[in-house]
Amino acid sequence: MKKYILLLTIILTSCSTLKIEEQIVHDLIKGKILNSHIKNLPKYLIEDANSSQIIINYYEMALADKNLDNYKRRIDFRPQNFSNWPIDNEEINKIRKIQEKENLSYKWEALKFKNLDIPVISENELFSKIDNNILPTNTIGLIISKPILSLNKKYALIEYSNIYYVGGTKTTFFLMEKIDGKWAVKLEIFNTNE
Repeated sequence: MKKYILLLTIILTSCSTLKIEEQIVHDLIKGKILNSHIKNLPKYLIEDANSSQIIINYYEMALADKNLDNYKRRIDFRPQNFSNWPIDNEEINKIRKIQEKENLSYKWEALKFKNLDIPVISENELFSKIDNNILPTNTIGLIISKPILSLNKKYALIEYSNIYYVGGTKTTFFLMEKIDGKWAVKLEIFNTNE
């Protein structure tokens, strides 16, 4: 009986976490991406969403360099005067251990993003459709990682980048916070050497 209760608890926790992750991605797309300079271009969400250690590494470097002058930082962030770093080094280490066990590939499902009117597609299919003139060459592929949640599930780290048919990409890492039921970007972290 105890085994069944434990199994049921694990399943319910897993489903709850998936819903939180999907809400984070929805709120990021609605709040940041659809209101950006690419808002009028055709967009597709790339189905592969890898949970990556690099998100944690970038946040950790930004945290370590937070008190350095801008030109001495390894990683840059906005706002540059950000002072409320909610995930500290101790929690980073705990999250890293959890992620090492869960660092599996994940695919976004089209049904989950139907209300955003952004189709989900594989990268190969996107470029094939552009090659065959089914989609315009200015179509953008949105690559969004599976979010990494803080231990209290009030904060999330997520990676976002665009891919273009003509080449070039820029990756940004976001620290998001749940405020009044919505996930909002609190901090942008990016590699200035990209």
